[in-house]
Amino acid sequence: MDNQPVFRALRSAWTGWLALAALVAALVAFSAPGTPDALAEVREQAAPRAFLSGGERSEILLREISETLKRIDSRLERLERAVYEAPQDGAGQAAPAGEPRDENAN
Repeated sequence: MDNQPVFRALRSAWTGWLALAALVAALVAFSAPGTPDALAEVREQAAPRAFLSGGERSEILLREISETLKRIDSRLERLERAVYEAPQDGAGQAAPAGEPRDENAN
């Protein structure tokens, strides 16, 4: 039973160190600078084209194809008008506007 004072001394030493550690931890936690509150805005973004459904993608592609075909058609119309209205210099005859052309004729 003579070991009892040693255990009390060890227990009081550990208690002192734990109290000191808790005090240091509390001091560090409360003395840290506060972080400012972050303010955020919510912005709506359009869905990326990669995530559109099949029908939605097809509609967009078909509209683009339609616009391209309309541009090609108008360009071809201007070229044909220019060819038919251009004066020929005796090397060939321009096809009459109302009659279809024969591609195999000389």
